[in-house]
Amino acid sequence: MSVLHTVVAFVLALGILIWFHELGHYGVARAFGVRVLRFSVGFGKPLLSWRDRRGTEWVVAGIPLGGYVKMLDSREAPVPESEKPYAFDSQPPLVRIAIVAAGPLANFVLAILFYAWVAVIGVEEPLAFVDPPEASLAASVGIPPRAQIVAVNQTPADTWPQVRWTVLQAIADGQDVVTLTLRDQAAATYEVVLPLSQVELDPDRGDPLHQLGLVAARPQLPPVIGAVALDSPAAAAGLRAGDEIVALANTPITDWDTLAETVRRHPGETVAIEWLRAGQRMRAQVTLEVVPERDGRRFGRLGVQARAPDRDAFVRRVVYAPTEALLYGWEQTLEMAGLTLKLIGKMLVGEASVKNLSGPLTIATVAGQSAELGWAHYLSFLALVSVSLGVLNLLPIPILDGGHLLYYSIEWLRGRPLSETAQIVGQRIGMALLVFLMGLALLNDFLRWLS
Repeated sequence: MSVLHTVVAFVLALGILIWFHELGHYGVARAFGVRVLRFSVGFGKPLLSWRDRRGTEWVVAGIPLGGYVKMLDSREAPVPESEKPYAFDSQPPLVRIAIVAAGPLANFVLAILFYAWVAVIGVEEPLAFVDPPEASLAASVGIPPRAQIVAVNQTPADTWPQVRWTVLQAIADGQDVVTLTLRDQAAATYEVVLPLSQVELDPDRGDPLHQLGLVAARPQLPPVIGAVALDSPAAAAGLRAGDEIVALANTPITDWDTLAETVRRHPGETVAIEWLRAGQRMRAQVTLEVVPERDGRRFGRLGVQARAPDRDAFVRRVVYAPTEALLYGWEQTLEMAGLTLKLIGKMLVGEASVKNLSGPLTIATVAGQSAELGWAHYLSFLALVSVSLGVLNLLPIPILDGGHLLYYSIEWLRGRPLSETAQIVGQRIGMALLVFLMGLALLNDFLRWLS
């Protein structure tokens, strides 16, 4: 992944999310007749600017880390008496509340649309086959290797994204246990109860699912040859694509992993090999090639490649009709907003690490990675960040939209605004808190980069 690719994906993501956020403020302000002087995406020196017929200046600035809508306001500059009906500060509190709330709400609407778009495009999700480490919690409660998770807390969940989402919600809700419904290799289903008390929402402890031992199993491939290398031991023995190897060096072969491990253990040796071709059992002697490693060890090589697996056995493609996709987008946005709020609450009370905060470096990295994976993954990333922006902007911190909503709500309830001194003190506290959070997020980014 190139630096240019990451930067382009990051700037495009911020540009879209900031533009739509500010468009929410702008659209509602215009609807109530408030005059908008400037609509800026980015801060600093303008790179592009133009003025529309209503007199609004549209700007694209050089620092793509935010944006703003500047409205006519007598608190910022003198406003002629004839223009005061069009000033923001002349509007009733409920109108100002609507204008301010429109930005975060626009982010939620955008997330709904992005999630719906992904649902219509369709996305391939790996089925939740689990391979718990021997000493893990999952193994201790009786989850065997290669079992498939089909439900979590009686909610259908048979792909890893669904399992991850449902388990994380249970952790965020403070549940003590989670019930997994599994299907074994004989297609029998049963339930196990997995305690959650040992899980910590701390990046240093690793993935919460891995802490539980819920590790994805590699696809178990049959020992069927997909290709034979030229001038290889396999070619010399007469093996062909489509042959199924059933024994090597007197070891029964049931899957590709067993074949690979058996081949590695016999470098340079001449061993017996047996395979099936069109139902007929065939035998030969094969001398395995020697492959030296840098540390002096040697491994055997047969010169065969596995046949591509049946994707339907390991992957499910999820596609929705347009109307169902919008409902899916609505539900995903609500659930993600709720999870974000719960995580913030846990960080405030010390139940989750502040290392979960991410800054622009992490966001840029994930933007580039998701863009490389394709449109569905990039749109899901945009939806996630859009929800996060909506939630964060609604927090009651002065200088954020949520702080302004708090001021205007108090004014509406008490019939008069807070004193100017109280508002100035609140702005200073809000600015200090915001700088602290941004510094903490950047520090987390830097520590992740170092590790």
